[in-house]
Amino acid sequence: MKLIHKLSLCCTGFLLIISLSSQEISQVNAGARRDLDVAIRRLAAQRSTIATEKVALSRNARQAKEEASIKRRELERLNRLKDNASVGIESLREENRKLEEDITYVSNLFQDYTREFDANIDITEKAIYQADIDLVHEANLGEGGPSINQLTTEFRFLQTALARLEKATGGHRFHSTTVLGPDGGVLSGSSILIGPFSFFSNDDHVGLVRVDKGPPLRPRVQSLGKEQSGSIRDFLLRGGGDLPFDPTLQDALQIQYSQRSFFDEIWAGGVWIWPILVFALVSFIGAAVKLVEVFTVHNPSRETLDEVLSNVQAGNDNTARDLAAQVKGPFRPLLESAIEFSRSRKELLEEVLFEKILEAQPRLERFLPFIAVTAAASPLLGLLGTVTGMITTFQQITLFGTSDASKLASGISEALVTTKFGLIAAIPALVLHALLARRVQGLLAGMEKFSTAFVNGLESKRQ
Repeated sequence: MKLIHKLSLCCTGFLLIISLSSQEISQVNAGARRDLDVAIRRLAAQRSTIATEKVALSRNARQAKEEASIKRRELERLNRLKDNASVGIESLREENRKLEEDITYVSNLFQDYTREFDANIDITEKAIYQADIDLVHEANLGEGGPSINQLTTEFRFLQTALARLEKATGGHRFHSTTVLGPDGGVLSGSSILIGPFSFFSNDDHVGLVRVDKGPPLRPRVQSLGKEQSGSIRDFLLRGGGDLPFDPTLQDALQIQYSQRSFFDEIWAGGVWIWPILVFALVSFIGAAVKLVEVFTVHNPSRETLDEVLSNVQAGNDNTARDLAAQVKGPFRPLLESAIEFSRSRKELLEEVLFEKILEAQPRLERFLPFIAVTAAASPLLGLLGTVTGMITTFQQITLFGTSDASKLASGISEALVTTKFGLIAAIPALVLHALLARRVQGLLAGMEKFSTAFVNGLESKRQ
């Protein structure tokens, strides 16, 4: 019963719920329709509003597109202008850089020209243009590129240089206080520059101006002949006339005045030149005496020998001695001994004649050893002088360096002069020794031949 009761209650409740749900659904449907109608009306109103505003929005969109297109074209134009401006700036910068390089190049040319000008102008003009040259060098000491002041100074100096060139071409006369005299003193007087030639004149000295040995380089007046000095003085006084010109640009004068005399070379040779000269003098005197001695001796002729043998065979010893007295040199005592011992045995006669030949040999060879010693020792003494001269030169290099060649001249002169005089003494001594030795050997051979001929001739006449 309880179960049935519960089931009945459940069925009743379910029916109540179904009945209530149907009512609510109807209400919900009615509300939904009202809402739908409202939404449709609103949608229609919204569509009408959108349709109304669409025309304006389309118009605004077209205007915006047109404005965007205009702005885009303007932007492109501005970009092109910007690119063109960038290219123009780079071009200007490049052009400016090239102009700066050109200015620097021109300034460097000015500096090179200034150095060339300083090196090539006549040495008498150094004092005149030295201040302008120093200004150009000082203006170039600044950092960076050339300044207006520097360029102005350089152009001003160029005008000065052109004016100097014009003066030098036509002849430039000026007062000089830097020329050195022959004694080394500073002279004051008038100088004239004509092209590459400069002349100087004052009350005491007249001549051509040349560069003195340096450093430092100084102008020195070089006296010429009396006639040429008078022409220079007259030219400077009157402003016209004849002037002596050296077409070699003073090279010939430099060579002429640089040549040393024989005694100057001897003094330049140092201490070792004296034994070389002593050897040479004694050997040349001995060689001269020996030349006269050996070349004035001649072998007796065959006719003289036959005549002496005939007189000896005939017993005319006095006549034979008179004939022997006419023979010169070592052949005379040889022939006299042969006559004296002509009647002795053959072996004794040969021994006597050989003794005479040995006796004559030292006299014939006299001075020859000393000449040979001179030929051998003179080059060695010259080499010794060369070594001592080079030692002196290296000592001077250690003290003074190699910048001034004049300070090295004494050592080099000693090295070269001793070698020169050593060879001058040795070569003639060697030739003379060979000549004299050959002549002496010829005389000794002639004496032996003469002795053999006398002995053989005497034997044949005895038979």
